[in-house]
Amino acid sequence: MANSEYRLSVVVAELGNREDAEADMERFVDAFDAAFPKAGAVMAANYRLETLDATFSVDAKDAREASETGADMFCRAAEQAGVGPTEILEIQATLVAPARHEDLTGELSFA
Repeated sequence: MANSEYRLSVVVAELGNREDAEADMERFVDAFDAAFPKAGAVMAANYRLETLDATFSVDAKDAREASETGADMFCRAAEQAGVGPTEILEIQATLVAPARHEDLTGELSFA
C-alpha cells in the first residue's frame, strides 16, 4: 500500500512559557530540520497555556501510523534540541494528500 501525506500537529506541555519559548522554538526547528528536512516543521507557542505546538508533514499508510511516526520524530528532535522530555498533550493527524490510484496500481485512471 502506498503512503499518504499527513499533517501532524503535536502539542506539548511546559515549553511555552514566555521567557523561554522563543529560544526553545528556534532550537527545536533547527534540530527538526537537521533530522527531518522534508517534514517542514513550524512551531508556535501558547503563552497562556504554556504549551508549544509543532506542525509538520509525515508520510504514512494511515492516521495511526502517522501519529506514531510523528510522536517519534517529535521526541527525537526535542532530544536533539535539548528541550528535554515533555508530556505530549495532543497529536492530530490530518490527511493532506491521499495516495494516488496510479501509486497503488501503476495505472493512471480518470473518473
